[in-house]
Amino acid sequence: MTLNSSPMYQRFRRFLACEDGNSTIEALFFYIPIFLFLLASIEIGILSTRHVLLERGVDLAVRQVRIGALKDADGKGPGIDTVRTAICNYSGVIPDCLDSVKIKMVKMDVRNWGTDLDGPVQCIDRAESEQVPTTFTNGANNELMVLQVCALFDPFFPTTSLSNGFAKINGGGYGLIATTSYVVEPYQ
Repeated sequence: MTLNSSPMYQRFRRFLACEDGNSTIEALFFYIPIFLFLLASIEIGILSTRHVLLERGVDLAVRQVRIGALKDADGKGPGIDTVRTAICNYSGVIPDCLDSVKIKMVKMDVRNWGTDLDGPVQCIDRAESEQVPTTFTNGANNELMVLQVCALFDPFFPTTSLSNGFAKINGGGYGLIATTSYVVEPYQ
């Protein structure tokens, strides 16, 4: 019995000649990018939804502040916690909202637009147990005000390359920023 005629050699030769499963390798080259594209699409959709609803929450809360309908328990203008709670209630999709949203409201000079804004919008610093206070000034009648809001989110799919491309802030989250300006209606 020669090596070429042995049953083990014949099986091994048939195994090497078999082409079953060859399309699996090529399919992997197509499925992986398609799957990553699907995850990136979901991440962008969630990001866009959160940003749109944050903007909506800011707009509705500012409307209440602008006309004087949003006030603290003492009956005076709204405080920072009242405005932040209103934004969280109106937006609805911010997880752990009161601990992830930081707001800044400043009075602007109409003739020197933008000089009172000091640097980029600040977000919550998760590494700090005590948060740095922000500027919060209630406006009087007919004053121009600017409200800046930063909501800190964690990526939905943190391992995708798309979420790695987002600007990371304080421990892996990304900040969504909403800025609006308004004039306080004369109600006082």
